[in-house]
Amino acid sequence: MSKLSVKYQAKDPQAKKLQLSTTCFLRCADEYLFIFRNKNPHKVDYLRLNGLGGKLEPGESFLGCALREIEEETGYQIKPAQSRFLGTGQLSGGYESDWLVGFFEMEVATKEIPIGRENAEGELVWLKADQLLSDRREKVDDLNHIWPQILDQAGVTFFVAELDENEKVKKLDWLSSS
Repeated sequence: MSKLSVKYQAKDPQAKKLQLSTTCFLRCADEYLFIFRNKNPHKVDYLRLNGLGGKLEPGESFLGCALREIEEETGYQIKPAQSRFLGTGQLSGGYESDWLVGFFEMEVATKEIPIGRENAEGELVWLKADQLLSDRREKVDDLNHIWPQILDQAGVTFFVAELDENEKVKKLDWLSSS
């Protein structure tokens, strides 16, 4: 049995809740849309730049969640054919819950965001692919590690990251990559 399945057995009193979520990278030509979460100090990743997305609802698939979250957060109506599954990442430690994240890239035809440049969680920001890591805003730390892999588009990525108490990656293992 793998460490992952053992850790989440109900008998383990130290096990954290496992939160299922998606992170989506909307692309238009050579730019990607990110959210700078600057509106609610009580939300996860406040004052950090991240892809769009959110938590899965009961019975929802990762792709279903991704499509719903994109429409809620931007107004774009994405079809499954516009989506590419990038992989999954498990983030343990740091946050109140551990996370299992499904990553997607989605293509849109225009940078004209249907709901405008902000939503209830923060500012929506288009960045050229090669500008993300040098952008002055703090990012969720896993982006600093996985962004080059996402841009490489070599295949589906699976990783496990251990986070410190400041939600920074202290160890990241790639499980497979094409």
